[in-house]
Amino acid sequence: MDDAEPITWSLDDHLQRGREAIRLIAGDPRSLEAQLVCHHFSAGSRREADRILVEDGYAERAYGPVRALLAARGLDYLVDRQEAWERCIPTLQWLETRIPELFALAATHNQLVYDGWTWEPENGQPIAACAFPVINNR
Repeated sequence: MDDAEPITWSLDDHLQRGREAIRLIAGDPRSLEAQLVCHHFSAGSRREADRILVEDGYAERAYGPVRALLAARGLDYLVDRQEAWERCIPTLQWLETRIPELFALAATHNQLVYDGWTWEPENGQPIAACAFPVINNR
C-alpha cells in the first residue's frame, strides 16, 4: 500500500474546479432539471484511512455524527462510502454557498476531508470537480 498522504485541495481549488465543471454542465440539456450530485469525502490521513478499513464499525463511530449535520442541509450521507448525495441544479450561486459549507464541515469532524463533487445525470457521464480521478463504471 502507498504510504503517501491523500491529495487535498484548498477551498480556492474547489471553487476554481467547480466553476470549470459548472461551465461544462451548463452545456448539457440535462442541466435544466435537477440531477444527482455526489459530494465525496475521505479520511484526512493514511492512518485514519487504514482504521476505517480494518476496525469493525470504526467508520460509523467516527463519522456517523456527520450524517445528521448533512441531513439538516438536505444531503443523504452514506458513512461506509463517505459520500453525501443531493438532487440539484449546480449553479455558481450553489457552488459559492454549498462548497465552502461542506469544506468547513468536513474540516471540523475527525480528520474528514472534502474531496469534491460529481454531477451524475441519468444516462450520462459524470462531470467532476474532485481531487481524485473519477472512473465511471456505468
